[in-house]
Amino acid sequence: MTKPDRTRQWIAAGYLELAKTVPLRKITVQKLCDHVGVNRSTFYYHFDSIQALIHWIYHTEVNEPVQRKIRIDPAFLTQISAKVLGSVYRRKEFWQRVLNLPTSDEFISFMLQDTMENWHQLIQAILKSKGLRYEDLSENQRLELNYITEYYCVAHHRVALLWMQEGMKLPPEQLAAIIDDIAMNGFGHAVNKAVERPSEDPLK
Repeated sequence: MTKPDRTRQWIAAGYLELAKTVPLRKITVQKLCDHVGVNRSTFYYHFDSIQALIHWIYHTEVNEPVQRKIRIDPAFLTQISAKVLGSVYRRKEFWQRVLNLPTSDEFISFMLQDTMENWHQLIQAILKSKGLRYEDLSENQRLELNYITEYYCVAHHRVALLWMQEGMKLPPEQLAAIIDDIAMNGFGHAVNKAVERPSEDPLK
């Protein structure tokens, strides 16, 4: 781990610790810096704002481990939802408080874009298992894959967000099973159909 990574982790850990006793709206950059023992210039070297820090925490705890796993094990498809939802659930109270911040719309938008990368990684993994590369596909095939990714990512993001907003009452494993059943019976089939279509033919 590099020194910048360690510093970011130190700041993030301090923020999460402070968040246990201080309302999120009252945690300023200065208050956080005083708590973790760094100056403001150090904070701003690593993060543009408190909101950027929250985004970093979400990415590193929720999606980065998933993306890393996909690159190593393309067969990881059926475990992704459980891992993502489980990571969110472990900080249940924190993420619910984040969704109550005035900047929640920005965070929700970030969640969607960050989650989209999971689906792009899955596309790459499926293509690799077939000996294909995204760059070698026809324009129509790439467009079709982009629409498939958008469809599933937005749908699953919306379900996960609703689950978070409603208090995560359903166990994450149970919701993951529902999501995975839909994905396994739709996403993989749609991707396979798109890449098996003759590349010289227009979409039919």
